[in-house]
Amino acid sequence: MKLPIPAFAYPIILLWVLAIVVSLTHYHPGILTYRQFTGGLFFTALVASVLWLVLGIRAQKK
Repeated sequence: MKLPIPAFAYPIILLWVLAIVVSLTHYHPGILTYRQFTGGLFFTALVASVLWLVLGIRAQKK
């Protein structure tokens, strides 16, 4: 059975969900501020998504 999306995409989706939940609950660890923590999560999710898209486009061109 083929999955509708690649298996390595699930951690990226989970990272987006985590970033959204954290931003809605205003959770942050003691060593970081709320803005630093949520900014880091959203930035990491964005970079992972862009990297996934770029690698997918490059793989299709081959």
